[in-house]
Amino acid sequence: MAKVSRDARKILTTLQELTGKEPTFEDTLWALGISYTYYANQVCSIIKQIHKKSNSDERGRLGYYLPPITSMIKKKRTEDVWVIGDEWQAVHLITTNYLIDDFNYDQLVQLRQAAAFPLSFITEAIAIGKQEEVYSIPYLLRILEGMEARRAEKIRKLEGVRKLYQTEEIGTQAQWNRMDIALRQMQWRQNVENAELQERVDRLYKEGK
Repeated sequence: MAKVSRDARKILTTLQELTGKEPTFEDTLWALGISYTYYANQVCSIIKQIHKKSNSDERGRLGYYLPPITSMIKKKRTEDVWVIGDEWQAVHLITTNYLIDDFNYDQLVQLRQAAAFPLSFITEAIAIGKQEEVYSIPYLLRILEGMEARRAEKIRKLEGVRKLYQTEEIGTQAQWNRMDIALRQMQWRQNVENAELQERVDRLYKEGK
C-alpha cells in the first residue's frame, strides 16, 4: 500500500468506508493532489454529501468528486494546484518503494519537489536512503538536490572546457588567417619584384641592340 499524506489518508479512508472498495492508485494520486490544495475535513464532508445523493456507478472513484470539490470549497489551503501527470511514476516509486509511514503536509510539498527530478535520480536516491536506513521525504530531497548540484557543477566544468576549446580553435583559425594573409603578401611582393626584374631585363636587352 502506498504511503500518503495524513490528509490524503483521511480522504481515502472516507471513500473506502462509503464504497466498501479498496482505493486504486489513481484514487491515491487524486487524494494527494486534492489534499495539496484543500483541507481534508471539507473534502470528506462533500464526498459524503455527494455519495448519499448520487446513484452513479462512478461514485466509487475519487475523481468523480473533483468537480463538486473544486466548485463548492471556497477556503483553500493554497491557491496552488498539483495535478499529478507525468510525475505519477516518480510518486508511485517514492510512496510504494521507499516510504514506510504516512507524512505531514510539509512533506507533501517536498514530495512534489522530489517527483520533479529524473526517475534515474530518484531511483539512485532511494537506493542511498535504503542503504542508510533513512526513510523520509526531506532526506530523499536532500540527496536529490545534492545529485542535481553535482550534475550542474559537472555541466559547468564541461561548458568551461568547451569554451576554452572554442577559444583555442578560434585562435588557431585566426593564426591560420594571418599566415594566409602573410603568404599572399609575400607572393604579391615576389610577383612585383619579378615584374620589375623582367622590366629591367627587357630594357637592357633593348639598349644592347
